[in-house]
Amino acid sequence: MTVTRTCSKTLLRIMATMACVLVGAQAGMLATSKKKAVKGKSTEAAPQLAWPLAPEEARIRYVTTYRGVDDFKPAKKPSRFLKALLGAEDPGSQPSDWMMKPYGVAVSPEGRLYVADTAARRVFSFDVDAKTVSFVGESGAVRLTKPIGVAVDDRGTVFVADGTLKRVFGYGPAGNLLIAIGHDGELASPSGLAVDRVNRRVYVADATKHQVLSYSTEDGALRRTIGRRGSEPGEFNFPTNLTVDARGQLYVADTLNFRIQIFNADGEFVKTFGTQGDT
Repeated sequence: MTVTRTCSKTLLRIMATMACVLVGAQAGMLATSKKKAVKGKSTEAAPQLAWPLAPEEARIRYVTTYRGVDDFKPAKKPSRFLKALLGAEDPGSQPSDWMMKPYGVAVSPEGRLYVADTAARRVFSFDVDAKTVSFVGESGAVRLTKPIGVAVDDRGTVFVADGTLKRVFGYGPAGNLLIAIGHDGELASPSGLAVDRVNRRVYVADATKHQVLSYSTEDGALRRTIGRRGSEPGEFNFPTNLTVDARGQLYVADTLNFRIQIFNADGEFVKTFGTQGDT
């Protein structure tokens, strides 16, 4: 999919909103090829974009683009949900009520969308079906300062990496703090998170330590440290983002080595792909 270049602030908002679109596509809610003609909306046919291309079976399909509140009905008075989702400007309100710099995105097994926003200092929790928005970690002694990574396990525990506090916090479905990870200076620059729901692990990419750390989702204990700084297989140069597949394999965006590295559930190197210029 391609996104027309516009100002960086608007681009970030559209990218975060497109996460909602992809959630809908994953659930099978694909848009029709044309939109109804309503005020403020385009009547052009939606482009039929998918990846990978035929003859491969498409796994990601473009649905639509949200540009503003006019893309929703009714839109006479935008709801709090839409203002937060679209990053609406409201001079009379707290800036942190609206998305400003969304970074981490995760979806719960129930389809709730979580967005970590480093500038708003909040993790937004969107119920797309009910069109409601709430916030993670708003109560208790710990106040998030720079939430950057977010991941959700099969029990609904929301893990949030805070780059300033240098910790990872786990919150229950009700928003209560369950666990704090990263004691005694274990983490320097936590960023991307990923949850292995089968083996009960949460992986944390530490960019400036050039490592990926594996913690138990049960008690927060450090189970394994993967990698060190370097360019050899299994080594990292500013790892940033992570994901885990259905087999428990860990994928690491090894950012300044310009590659993706894959590890098995035991933390052993499997393979790598990508070189500078194509990743």
